[in-house]
Amino acid sequence: MPRLPHRPSRWLWLLLALAALVLAGCSSTGAPWPGIAADSERAYVAFGQGVYAVHLTNGEEAWRFPVEKPARDQLFYAAPALTDSGLVIAGSYDHKVYALHADSGDLAWTFEGAQEQIIGAPVASGDVVFVPVADGTLIALSVLDGTELWSFHADGALWSDPVVSDDRIFIGTLTHKVYALSRQGDVLWTHDVGGAVAEAPSLVDGTLLVGALGRPLLALDPATGNERWTAPSDRWIWASAVSGDGTAYFGDLGGRLAAASVRDGSIVDETRLDGAITGRPALNSTHLFVATEVGTVRALRLTDFSSEWTQPVPSGKLYGPLLLQGDLLIVGVVSRETDVAAFDASSGQLRWSYKPASR
Repeated sequence: MPRLPHRPSRWLWLLLALAALVLAGCSSTGAPWPGIAADSERAYVAFGQGVYAVHLTNGEEAWRFPVEKPARDQLFYAAPALTDSGLVIAGSYDHKVYALHADSGDLAWTFEGAQEQIIGAPVASGDVVFVPVADGTLIALSVLDGTELWSFHADGALWSDPVVSDDRIFIGTLTHKVYALSRQGDVLWTHDVGGAVAEAPSLVDGTLLVGALGRPLLALDPATGNERWTAPSDRWIWASAVSGDGTAYFGDLGGRLAAASVRDGSIVDETRLDGAITGRPALNSTHLFVATEVGTVRALRLTDFSSEWTQPVPSGKLYGPLLLQGDLLIVGVVSRETDVAAFDASSGQLRWSYKPASR
């Protein structure tokens, strides 16, 4: 495939610098990009000073939280967690965790025990939700009522969301560490990956894949933390990898998209796109969907990375992950005109876009 020269735009570096300031508690601006989760009926968007539910069929707003104008420090920075019991759980810059009823947006409970801002995404598993806090604390809460079950303190800031398996929790820090914890919060192992972990690792086919700034894609044994292999990257890896049929797909800030064997890390295909890849791609059985910073969404055939369709997002920048829900491809947009865009995954046609009206 052709390799096009590309350097990340100055706006990307400014945005990453802004995100670093936010993490350090030096900014009171809104979130760098929308965090999105979805079920079969609605997309839930945590962004700026609110959480919004949007109907998947037409992009119309179903509800918002809070209804009235929020406090200045009530800011949301990551995708909410969805629970089997019908809750939407979002962490905020105001040190609080809010659990909302998915069908109405009504408040179910609030947790106020975090000591610093919550920027990473919470993750729900069964009757527990795991919340990363900027001071390095991972808090386990009861989904039922928000009661704290336990907490763990890492040696550095937690920006990424945790990865939860049946018996383990994996979390990366900005101080280069990956931790494996038991479901009770006990440390099982740690591994220094040599770079800041800004996005969640990926647990695929019995292998933990970690992207770190300034490092190649790293594969760890989830049982021991031992390194299995590395796959080279041209620039920093910001986005999480996705995988299917024994292949891991990952992008970097230079716009390189690569496919690597999960077994040994060997590169089986690669291409160069038109901008930095900072958001996790999405995957189905036939296509890989990827967005670039310059505002382009693509569907690429898994067989050879050839293009099925390409769709620009007018006047928008794309930094967050792509979310595939049925036949709908959803992406958060940094733009004055829209916060969320939804495309037909088969054709690339824009189905709807959404931006909340002012309170």
